[in-house]
Amino acid sequence: MDLYQFHAVSSMQDVDRILAPGGAAETFLAAKKEGKIRHLGFSAHHAPSALRLMDALDLDSVLFPVNANAWENGGFGPQILAKAKSKGMARMALKALAFGKWPAALPESGRKYPKCWYQPIDDRDMARLALRFTLNQEVTAALPPGDERIFDLAMDLASAPLPALSTSELASFKTAIGTLEPVFRV
Repeated sequence: MDLYQFHAVSSMQDVDRILAPGGAAETFLAAKKEGKIRHLGFSAHHAPSALRLMDALDLDSVLFPVNANAWENGGFGPQILAKAKSKGMARMALKALAFGKWPAALPESGRKYPKCWYQPIDDRDMARLALRFTLNQEVTAALPPGDERIFDLAMDLASAPLPALSTSELASFKTAIGTLEPVFRV
């Protein structure tokens, strides 16, 4: 295997379990030492626990939301990116096209994208801005969304140059996303 990941590290208790004697870290590190796997990483859903895990282990990658709404309105992401970059870790972005949480009053049956636990951006112009934001944050790679319609949109948009947002584009984009609850916050 090329990469084993601790999945969805979402709390300090998750980190405690990973690092505990007989925990997943011992198993993964032994497998790496034996040559069964090449790289170790994790997916981060909680910033403080992500920072703690990066301090505790010599990891190769982190997969985490690099999303304008979480970044700008939830404070989630910049600290993970900075720590991973300082440690020379691969920085894999996901949730670039996550607008925010579904409105609480909207029942699951009323969601246009029932496969998405978050409200995706499906407007082409907004999606392009969101991808430009994500892809210009010093990430190593970005994973497209899982819903096939949003996946196709992301792949189509990524086939053209996606320059960094100008100051005015970022300000306008922040206004557009400012009323939505981010999918992740610190």
